[in-house]
Amino acid sequence: MLVGRRWREHRHRDRDHGSTGSTASGDCADLTGEGATFTITIADFAFDPNCFTASASQGITIVNQDDADHTFTIPDTQVDVPIAAGETFNGESGAVEPGTYDFLCTIHPTMTGQVTVVA
Repeated sequence: MLVGRRWREHRHRDRDHGSTGSTASGDCADLTGEGATFTITIADFAFDPNCFTASASQGITIVNQDDADHTFTIPDTQVDVPIAAGETFNGESGAVEPGTYDFLCTIHPTMTGQVTVVA
C-alpha cells in the first residue's frame, strides 16, 4: 500500500485532481474497492478523506491543493512523504504491515487522520 522502505514515486504539478472517498458522520471511508490506486487530497489544511481503510496492495496518490507544503507521515514507520504546494505524489510498493495507524502532517501537526491497512 503506502510508501515505505521500498517505493517508487512520481511527482508533478497538478491542481485539478479530486479526492476519492470521503468521510460522513465520522465514518471511515473504505477505499479497498477503489482499484490499484486510491487518492487522498490535501485542501484547506486537511486530508480528505482523513479516516480510511485501504489494502496493503494498493498504490497511493496524494494531491496537495494547498499553497503550502505538507507531509503525509505515519509515525514509527518508514512513511514520511513531503508534498510541495500544488504537487502530486504517487507511490507504490509499500512496506506498511496491516494494522491501524495515525497519520499527520509534520509541518502542520493539527492535520491528522487514521488509516487501517488490510491484507
